[in-house]
Amino acid sequence: MTSNLTQTGGCLHGTHTVRVGMELMVLLIPPTQKALLIKKVVVRWVKDAAFGVELDRPDHVTAHELDQVPFDQPHIPLSFMTH
Repeated sequence: MTSNLTQTGGCLHGTHTVRVGMELMVLLIPPTQKALLIKKVVVRWVKDAAFGVELDRPDHVTAHELDQVPFDQPHIPLSFMTH
């Protein structure tokens, strides 16, 4: 789940163990829009089930799509996998 996510990074909550430095691919699933694939994020900090990620220089399409996601709705579901 997302707590927040911007074009540069954000805070995520998950059930899988991640480590600082891991590279992940994130599939964001907003409730009213199509899914958004973020090809690369890097885990920058971890605390319990929460972890911070930094986005790898998003392309213009991804940046525009992230701007359209209603992050005022808490906890948007997501899926992630390691590179």
